[in-house]
Order: sequence, then C-alpha cells, then structure tokens
Amino acid sequence: MTLTRIACALLAVLLCAAPASHALDLGDSRVHLVGGGYSVAEGPGPLPAELRSHALPAAVRQSWVVCYRGPADEGLRAAIQQAGGRIVGHVPSSAWIVRACPSDARRVAEVPGVLRVDLMRPEWKVDPGIGTREFADPQRRAETDLFLTVEIFEGESVAAVADRVAATGAAVRRAWDRLGVRRLSVRASRGAVASIARIPEVEWIEEVGEITLRNDTVRWCIQSNSSGLTPVQDAGLLGEGEIVGHIDGPISKSSCFFSDSLVAEPGPTHRKLVSYRNDSAFQNPDSHGTHTAGTVAGDEEPVIGSVVDRGMAPHARLAHRAIWDVAGYSNTPSNLKDLLTEMHFDGAHIFTNSWGDDSFTSYTTWCRDIDSFAYQRQNDLVIFASTNTSTLKTPENAKNVLAVGATRRPAGGGEQDAIWSGGTGPTSDGRRKPEVFAPGMSTRSASTASCAMTTMSGTSMAAPAVAGAGALVREYLVKGYHPRGIPAPERAVWPTGALVKAFLIASTVDMTSVAGYPNEEEGWGRLLLDRVLHFPGDPERVWFRDVRHNEGPGPGAVHTHLLQVADAGQPLEITLVFTDYPAAPAAALTPVNDLDLEVVGPGGTFLGNVFDTAAGHSVTGGTADPLNNVERVILDSPDPGLYRVRVRASDVPEGPQGYALLVVGGLEPPQGMEGEDPGPPLPPPGPGRGGAPESGVDSELRMEGPNPFEQRVELRLTVGEPGRQEVTVYDVLGRPVRVLLDREVTPGEYPLYWNGLDESARRVPSGVYFVRRGGAVDSSPVRVTLIR
Repeated sequence: MTLTRIACALLAVLLCAAPASHALDLGDSRVHLVGGGYSVAEGPGPLPAELRSHALPAAVRQSWVVCYRGPADEGLRAAIQQAGGRIVGHVPSSAWIVRACPSDARRVAEVPGVLRVDLMRPEWKVDPGIGTREFADPQRRAETDLFLTVEIFEGESVAAVADRVAATGAAVRRAWDRLGVRRLSVRASRGAVASIARIPEVEWIEEVGEITLRNDTVRWCIQSNSSGLTPVQDAGLLGEGEIVGHIDGPISKSSCFFSDSLVAEPGPTHRKLVSYRNDSAFQNPDSHGTHTAGTVAGDEEPVIGSVVDRGMAPHARLAHRAIWDVAGYSNTPSNLKDLLTEMHFDGAHIFTNSWGDDSFTSYTTWCRDIDSFAYQRQNDLVIFASTNTSTLKTPENAKNVLAVGATRRPAGGGEQDAIWSGGTGPTSDGRRKPEVFAPGMSTRSASTASCAMTTMSGTSMAAPAVAGAGALVREYLVKGYHPRGIPAPERAVWPTGALVKAFLIASTVDMTSVAGYPNEEEGWGRLLLDRVLHFPGDPERVWFRDVRHNEGPGPGAVHTHLLQVADAGQPLEITLVFTDYPAAPAAALTPVNDLDLEVVGPGGTFLGNVFDTAAGHSVTGGTADPLNNVERVILDSPDPGLYRVRVRASDVPEGPQGYALLVVGGLEPPQGMEGEDPGPPLPPPGPGRGGAPESGVDSELRMEGPNPFEQRVELRLTVGEPGRQEVTVYDVLGRPVRVLLDREVTPGEYPLYWNGLDESARRVPSGVYFVRRGGAVDSSPVRVTLIR
C-alpha cells in the first residue's frame, strides 16, 4: 500500500462554519482537509520521491491520514493503536490523523476496516489563507513578515520544535506548554513557512488574526464615529514612538496587555513599561490603574497585531507612577510637578490622570504644579478626568490641563452625544471646563487577571482614551503626516503641548443632546479625530502655526496670519491655545498672560469665544475674552476671501507668550499659504546688561544660559555697526543645524534662542553644538551642550 505524507493542514473543522447550502456530504467518500482534499478511492496523487516511505527516518513519528470504512467503532480504534498508531484527530468523512513511525504505519494499513493510509503532506498543514488576509491593523498590512501560530502535536517536545523552527530562520517569540496547549508564536518570512511545515512534529500553521471588542467601540467613536471604522489607526498611526505618563493605581505588570516576554522588568527597553515607580506600601496590582492603562496603550502580547480590546494608542509605551505616591493632600505639600518631571525625562509628553480631589473647587497647589510644569515643558500636555460629581473640582480646573468628561457608550441612536458623567463648570474664576468628552460608559479594558478584561464606567475611562488620541496626534505630526496624509520625515514637526491640545479641541463636535454650544456642561464637545487628521483622498483643509514662548508676542504685540478661504460650503474653525504662566497662590483670578484671537474677514470682525450659543457659531461684536487660554472662532458658512487671523498680546506680564493656532476649513492649498506669515519680529535693540554699545565696537556673541540645556538656551548678540548679521548652530562635524539670525540689524543687543530643533523643526540628538557668527569660519564659536 502506498503511504502518503502531510504537507500543510490541520484537520478542517468545516462542519462548524459551513452554511446549510454548503453542508458537507459525509457519505461522499472524500477526505476533507483545509489544505487539500481528495477522494478515498483515488488518493491524493503520487508522492514526491523525498516523501516516500523509504525516504523517511525509520524512528521518527510522522503524521498519517488513515481512511477507514465507517462507521468507526472502538474495536477499529483499538486495533489501530495496537498496531502502533496514536490517533490525534478526526477528519470528515471517515479518516483519522494518526501519529506513527513508517513501520508502524504499514501495520496500521493492514488493520481490517482501514481503506488507505496516506502520509500527510507539508502543504496540508498550512492554512491556505496565510498571506492573503486584508488586516485592519495598518502595521500588519505593511509587514513583509508573517506572524504565525504554530501548533505542535500532543506528546512532542515544545522546546525541541522551537529549536527546529528557529533553525529555519524564523523568530520564536513565545512558547506555550500548559493545560493541553502546545503552541509557538512565530515571526517568519513567507519562504520559511514551507520549511516549518516539513517539521514532523508541527501539526498546523496559521496566521495570527484580529478580534475587535468593546474597547474598539471607544476607538471608532473617537476616530470616525462610524461603527468599526478606525481611519486614523488604519493609516498607520498606533502611537509608535510615543510615551504616555500614567499616574494611577499600580498596573498589573503580568497582564499580557503590558508584559514583555523578552524583558522581565520595566525599563527603557521594555515593550510597554519604560518605567514603573511605586514607593508606597500598596504594591498589589490595582484594577482601576490597569484598566486606564489598557485604554491608553494596552496591546496583547504575544499576539502581534491583534486588536483584542487594545487601547487607543496600542503601540505607545507607558511611564507609570503609582497614585499613592502623589502628595498634596492630608496636609502634605504637593510633589506633583516632580512626578510629572520624572516621567517627562522618561520620554513622556502626554500625561493621563484619572484622579482628583472632590472636596475643592479652588486653584490648589496641584493646579499650580501642573501649570508650572506645562509652561516650562512646552512639548507636554497634561490630561485630567473631570470629577464624576455634579460640579467641577480640582485639579481638572488647572489652566493648562485638558479636562475630560465622559459620554454614554457608543451604540445605535447616538448615545455617544449624551453626557454620562463629568462635573459642570465653569471654574471658580469663570474659565470654561471641562473642555472635551469621550466615551466613558461601560468601557471594556484590561483587568489584573492575566489576559482577562473588565468593564468600568466614569470619566476615569474617558481621560485615558483622550490621552491615547493625543498620542496619535503627536505621532501624526512627528512622522510628518501633515498635510499630505502620508509620513514624510522632511515634514516632521515636534509639537508643543498647546498644538496637540489645539488638534484635540478642534476635532470636537457638538453633543446634540446638550442644549447650546459651546456651554459649561459639554465644553467644546466630543472628540472626532477624523475631522483634523487627514489622509490621502481627504481634502487638505488644516493649517497651523506652532509658536514657542521665545518666539511669541510680548506685551502689546500682534501676530498676523493670512488665510485664503475658497469654499464657503465648509465651516471655518479657528482655534487658539496657549500654555499660560502659573498663577500666584494668593491670586483670586488665575489668568496671567492674555492672548486674544481676532479674525477679520469679508463678513466682519470676530473675536474669540463670542458665540451665539443657540446657533453654535461665532458672531460679530462682543468683547475679548480675558479668562480662557483656549479661544475659538467658528463660522458655519464663511464668505470666501482673505482672512486676517490676529493673535493679540493684550496683557503679557510674563512674556513672551507662545501659542498654537489651528485652522480647519475650505482653504486654498496649504502651499499657497506657506511663508505669508513673516513671523515674530526680532526684539528691538536695547542697552541689555552691558549698556548700549558704541559705534565701531566689534560684534560679539556670548552665552546667557542655561548650559547644558534641555528646552532652550539663550545667547546674546552685541552689534556695534549696522549691517547684516548671521548666527548659525553647527554640529561637531561642521554641518549647519539651525540659522538663528540672518538679516540686517542696527547697533544694539539682541537675545537669540535655540530650542534644540533643526531647520525642519525636528529634534536633534543630545551632544555638543557650536553657535558661530558670520559662518563656519568664525574663530570664536560659543559651545553649547544639549541634553535630552
């Protein structure tokens, strides 16, 4: 009797999935394998020479398809096993998969009732759909390698098979051998699949799939508000490269959503936890902290690319600090700024917090710590969940916080436009909080039990979802997606926290179940990222300017930006966000610097935050807003033509004051607007610290500090004669990095600043740099040291 070998298919459980019209005929005398069926009478065809019985190692168990005359009975099973075969599975119509060495397979073939014995061929062990599936996960679509699950026959050594799989060139990421499961998680090239299938102990190979559950409800609601559609993640934005600071209960490090099979303890190389600090006596994993961490960045390991209850930014990482280490209550001084700073140095730029003090509405030391941190660390954005009580509390009332409320669970009927929880504002000094909303009802996310999930509700669940959205915005900008919708390093922008906040606020839509817009209950509304993150095929309708403090307007200054509106059919929405200086503890009103938004167009002059709230759009008239550091102008049907968007420094006692300006609407193509804003003027010359220079005095460049620096370094240029001055930053190889000054100037002293970015607004690495006057041949450069 001719013996036949397996190639690539586990037994096919087709009966479970076949619709009635395609039901199998169990009496059709065929062997139904996913990887290749055949007629019992005709057999599978001749074997290649290398798979014939005489070529097989005599002592190695192989897999065989044993066809029998049905129905089966215990006597036949016992006879096969007595002949040396071990039955490991059943295949319709009437066949078993049997493990046996070649000599025993010959004996099985002689058992009465056995019709034929065919060696399973390697191709029968491989799911034929491998490499053909269209994954929703953009990273999976972009991968050239395959992420595979390799099943191993019962009784075989998992470790030995793992070694043989690795010998094919594939990477074994994890192995299981417990509770009857013998399995490898493997990353392999397409060419390695056939080699893996030839390993006799391998039972089945399939590609890792995708499952979406109710955390995906939050993801699609925030991204598109269309069930199951996640255009932001589909475009490849998953939070890669982003680190989110997380202050909450201790995360379950053993959960598969945060564990790393290659790096045991949290640290810079850990796949999910770049830091994990818990100095308190409470060390046990906390369900609340694990849940919120899962909503931000949970991503199951080792099933690479799986979307089972993954977070909003599943490829982001976390810098974690246990909530019990926060001081600032029970008569203890606040250490919140220190905790935020340590996570900043871990690389975090978005911070999620789902906690607060429901007994205060005042501007506490927590608020001051947050505002001070955010003002000094301009690249960072701090997010807080609003209280679940009826009125706003602290520290979500801090000026530079993005305060988040919770909507109901997304479902049919628009429930996501109804408030679930979140204290109603304004703050005690009249500022608008909360500002944005996201789903927070019945959110399913990680629990402390292994890979299990749990459901929780509240603003605690909404804030990490918004933080994950912020990580996606940062990734969009840092990877240069704006404005074309595809990554391009030359367009990379290292955004301020104010710009990320502007994107999030500009993405909002009115929650129709709440009367009026904007208002003190819903703020600016519910997040919908697809309105501001555009991809190929979308109109390019977003324009922005990101101005850091050193380049911002001083007292009385006005920055003017020119925009051309071409399409009156699209609303024009202009958002100004600035990170204000921290208030003095004794101040009853917390605003310090006041920037005001003014839009002058064919339809008149519109001031920031002057709305007809019943209609939900801006109106002319009114007065400038002296309180809020978020100002907006929204025109439902703008008149086409030229618009002058002014940022007016009405009162800047602690200036200059940076800002982010973001415009969404039917604009002329972005390239038509580039360069129209001449930028802030050079500060006027003055006596400076050394007195006014006399005519004829040589120009001089000197250090003001700090040095080394992290955020920015100040230099001072003394000019003795009128003329053109050039000041450029060079790296240690003499390559130009950033031009700080190149223009005609008059005698005087000029402050110059470098923020560690190159000409394309990309961060340069830590190291030594030289600032030179007059080009690279200048004999007396100023040496500065940048630290990250």
